[in-house]
Amino acid sequence: MDKNHLAIYIILFFANKSKTTKAFFAYEETPDQGIVACPAIKDIYPCKCKYDLEEDALDLDCSNITNEEDLFRIFYNEFHYTTFRRFEIYNNINLTRIPEGVFDQVTFEEIHIIASSITTLEPNAFINSASTLNILNLNTNSISYFPFEILGFYESLEELILYNNFISKIPTIRIPLLRILDLDSNAISE
Repeated sequence: MDKNHLAIYIILFFANKSKTTKAFFAYEETPDQGIVACPAIKDIYPCKCKYDLEEDALDLDCSNITNEEDLFRIFYNEFHYTTFRRFEIYNNINLTRIPEGVFDQVTFEEIHIIASSITTLEPNAFINSASTLNILNLNTNSISYFPFEILGFYESLEELILYNNFISKIPTIRIPLLRILDLDSNAISE
């Protein structure tokens, strides 16, 4: 492909319920390009970025990530847009830890790390999203300790989903906008 052309990947899908069409675009950066939605594919591989044109939102799926070093490599690249709607990791047995600072300057409205092997979540792993995060879903992992003490910083958090982990202690928490707290199927004793 000529370097002066913008590579556009279009995936169309049809929503069964509403019968509407949504378009997702992923843009690949070229040297003379002005606006770039998603980071260059080569910079974020094996993650996949989608731009939802209808919602004007970026989503990032890192389900195929192999280790935390890959996460650091990906997020320490230059992101033209640092605000994402959704970050996802599904069914990943390779990643066991979400370290502090791994997301660098990138923020999310929703984080979904589901049915994976996360055992350790460092207290400030998502701190850059403290003012933007609405949903934190870490269900069906192997988390035994969750840093509840830092949740007061998450001023927009409405849903905290931690079911099917190994959490045994829950301190008193106060999160003003929290509507859903799901701790079902844990080993809670306190």
